[in-house]
Amino acid sequence: MKERNPVESTVKFYNGNSDSYFDETSDISKFPAVKNALDKLLAYTRRDALIGDIGCGSGRDAEYLRKNSRTLVCFDISRNLLTRANRSFSFLDLNAADMRALPLKDESLDAVVSCASLVHIPKAEAAPVLRTLNSVLRHGGVLYLSVKEGDGEAFDERNRYFSYYEENEIIEALKAANFKIFETYRTTDSRGTKWLNVFCGALK
Repeated sequence: MKERNPVESTVKFYNGNSDSYFDETSDISKFPAVKNALDKLLAYTRRDALIGDIGCGSGRDAEYLRKNSRTLVCFDISRNLLTRANRSFSFLDLNAADMRALPLKDESLDAVVSCASLVHIPKAEAAPVLRTLNSVLRHGGVLYLSVKEGDGEAFDERNRYFSYYEENEIIEALKAANFKIFETYRTTDSRGTKWLNVFCGALK
């Protein structure tokens, strides 16, 4: 029996369920912890900041930041989800790309949002992704990262692949990618899932 590819299996879910997933996740008012994190990011950035939303999903986070006078460039690997997001958030710059191979120049962004996207990357591939996020940020640029708290890696009931992180684990991974940690904190969503939230700055 052919072994499931973690990323391909995850993309298949989002492409096949783009409408329902958009409906589940696109309303920022239903995600107060995410809104709070984005408000923190707004405080970290200037009005003329260029922010990359890496793994933008429904476009929810990018649209909130755009409405708060930030300029966004957004990437997601699910083309169907991007198509659905574009129907509702047509002012966003939405692009199809794998976060493991971003089409961005070095030091081109002032900040990066990576909300619940690194979780879909196998841990063996996480280090180069974090190094890429550092490289696309200008010196001192801010990264907001959220990951599921826990241990190990597994497929869920929807055939999505998840990597779970302990706090020290994700902090050490970010430091190894040349980030300076600003703050970390935990949140719990409406389904009882625990998240680790990290704000950090890119060192060069």
